[in-house]
Amino acid sequence: ALLVNIPRQPCYTGNGTKYRGVMKKTISGHSCISWNSNFLYQELHVDTVEEAVQLGLGPFSYCRNPDNDEKPWCYILKDNTLSWEYCDIPSCARDV
Repeated sequence: ALLVNIPRQPCYTGNGTKYRGVMKKTISGHSCISWNSNFLYQELHVDTVEEAVQLGLGPFSYCRNPDNDEKPWCYILKDNTLSWEYCDIPSCARDV
């Protein structure tokens, strides 16, 4: 089996577009659904697998920010309806 070494990232920098950590829970405690879920067929407008990989997306449910939003987020199922929420990840920015 090929093991991919994913760096542990306890926080995100900037708005988190480069976040590649393994958090998969939202601020309200919902579990993220996988980026390659059938539920997202109409949602994600990613043309190629390569583009998805560059955005940090794949067959996992880790929080990401592929659309240059405010911070990392993920899709969730809320009352059997597709929704999304920001993730429970702190910013690496330190209070000065």
